[in-house]
Amino acid sequence: MKDLPLHADTTVSDLTRSIPGAARVFERHGIDFCCGGKRALREACSAVGVPVEEVVRELGESRSDPADVPVPEGLTGLIGHVLATHHAFEREELVRLCALSEKVARVHGGRRPELCEVAALCDELREDLEPHMLKEEQVLFPYLIELDAGRAPGARFGSVANPIRMMSREHDRVGELLRKLSAVSGGYALPADACNSYRALYEGLAGLQADIHRHVQLENDRLFPQALALEAVRAGRTPAH
Repeated sequence: MKDLPLHADTTVSDLTRSIPGAARVFERHGIDFCCGGKRALREACSAVGVPVEEVVRELGESRSDPADVPVPEGLTGLIGHVLATHHAFEREELVRLCALSEKVARVHGGRRPELCEVAALCDELREDLEPHMLKEEQVLFPYLIELDAGRAPGARFGSVANPIRMMSREHDRVGELLRKLSAVSGGYALPADACNSYRALYEGLAGLQADIHRHVQLENDRLFPQALALEAVRAGRTPAH
């Protein structure tokens, strides 16, 4: 299934199984990839009034790996990358996967009670991650952009080390929730009889986990250390390099 050609006569179900991100594309256009998954893509697009060429293009784009996106240097470039590549994707996926987890738990939770815990953990992850990203966007990142530009922004939090310490603790909390999700789902292992919605949920959660790991690693290992070093330089505490 990995090398399945992207063709308008391929069934929606086969495309969902073979292309990472296909479920997101289908949901965005209102295409039923679960119960209606046996229809050819051409027929499914016609049913919802969407040009098949547009959906084929989006499916092709969804095959690209976010890890392949080059990461710029400098605080402002790093922040722009985090916002465009990680914050935007994770917000969209949290909304989609929370709704999908509730649907899958409602349908299959009687036979597979772990799905109810997966749905609860999805909600908990969203409740933690959304305000975390908002704090970065409204408080930490604007300060760092001003600092990077050579201006002297007024910080209500004293040293940038203070919000970074808080963000790092919140990263640890998100990491713990991801570990619980992976453990409860058996590493997102699918049963042989998993329907397309069940499959889309677990594949989506695995993709979200990978993206969050890249996001957190980028902030912890590059953005935060650079921010601390630059603040020290601006304050004259260390020599500039």
